[in-house]
Amino acid sequence: MTSTPPLISTTSATATPPHRLGRAVGLLVRYWACNMTLVHDQGSFWPGFGYSLDEQAALRAIARRVPAPEFLVWMTFVVVFALLCFAGLALLGTWWLASNSSGHSLDSVSATAFMLNLGVQLVASLAVGLPTAMFASSALTGRLFHVSDAELPDSPTRDHYAHKLSFQLLRAGLMCSAVVVAICLWLPDRDWLLTRCVLPVLVPAVSLATALYYRYRARN
Repeated sequence: MTSTPPLISTTSATATPPHRLGRAVGLLVRYWACNMTLVHDQGSFWPGFGYSLDEQAALRAIARRVPAPEFLVWMTFVVVFALLCFAGLALLGTWWLASNSSGHSLDSVSATAFMLNLGVQLVASLAVGLPTAMFASSALTGRLFHVSDAELPDSPTRDHYAHKLSFQLLRAGLMCSAVVVAICLWLPDRDWLLTRCVLPVLVPAVSLATALYYRYRARN
């Protein structure tokens, strides 16, 4: 099997601490390791979020260093922040749909367009809402539990799993976007839906997710 990155930092206590973004990503990897370990220990898996046996062992080693109450608090924050992000995106998507309809209200929107708009909002939530909620939850939980830099995964481990998670989320967003666009192409009012509903939401959402990934990659 291919070797995995080091599990525990071997840097000395006088080493330069990670910059703010690096610490935020390290916290995210710390709690994501707990999440995926919980999934793996139950003998299940998430489609599109596969890990090799070596990677599962590395994630499990990270998760063993996290107290259960800390992980439960992180999960609670993720649920709360994700719901807030999803609600905000739903309101924004609904407002956009209504304002671009012929009657400038939902009364003039067809049921097909409304359901397709919900699909677009789900993709935007996956590409932007969920990562935002996870980052915010990780930062807040790390602050509440006074997690030190020494408790975080080292730089190679952090980068490996942060990059993999970024690609997993981006890939899921692109696949869902392709499904939404394909459905839209079969609808009679596809021109209006594509130009006024689908592309104005999906393009910024996926572009933002891609830009954030490459910005983080460039700084590391």
